[in-house]
Amino acid sequence: MVEVNESVEFLPGFTNFAGTKPGAVLKKEEYLLTFSEVLLNGKKSAIVSRGLESCYDWKDVMNILIDSVEEFENIERAEEFATEDLYHWLMTYSGWGLLSCLLPRKQHVRFNRKLREIKENWPQHQEYSEEGCWCILFQDSDLEDIIPDFEVTISDGELRGDFGRKKWFDVRFISTWNMTVRFGIEKKKCENNPLVHIATTAMAKQLEDVDHVEDLEIPKTLRSPVTKRWRDFQWLTSSEMSENVFSRE
Repeated sequence: MVEVNESVEFLPGFTNFAGTKPGAVLKKEEYLLTFSEVLLNGKKSAIVSRGLESCYDWKDVMNILIDSVEEFENIERAEEFATEDLYHWLMTYSGWGLLSCLLPRKQHVRFNRKLREIKENWPQHQEYSEEGCWCILFQDSDLEDIIPDFEVTISDGELRGDFGRKKWFDVRFISTWNMTVRFGIEKKKCENNPLVHIATTAMAKQLEDVDHVEDLEIPKTLRSPVTKRWRDFQWLTSSEMSENVFSRE
């Protein structure tokens, strides 16, 4: 019987069909991030999509994406935060499983062969670990040289009917593969009583920058709700839709 929780050697994040399935949700205070699908050249792939939608744990990537919008100001900045954090994560052993699979096949096979050679020659007096093998392999190499080009985008897509609350969060790897990992992200509505809602909305719409909240002559207890409404306003109006969607909330 196959142990479904057994990880694949030298491929951190990969398991025997115990990975993240489409529809898996990560919740944070203000956002819901949902793993949607993996596309190859813009289409479903019988092998690639099935493998990465059932055998890979996307938890680390999902955490990076949702953290990038935690203090949302605009789409461009969130995309930059996510791109930078993903880039650094790919240079860790946790990101190696995904990175190695994005490499050209010959390069992927060569690295795996070297890792097994290091394992076979591991000193008996030292505690063995896969990560230790990986550290030895790349101790004199620059991982930046092998990270493929990729881009992170946040867009409305066909989700416009949700008044900008729901967007697509895509990670597209441009390498020997043209692979897109798609997530859906939704910003929860701010929970205020009606009077606070009206007041904070009116104030938030007048502010050009979130730092200006501190300049308002309002009770300190209102600063947090106004800040949240300002970020809410930025999220909704960052879409291609009219600013009027904010007033419908």
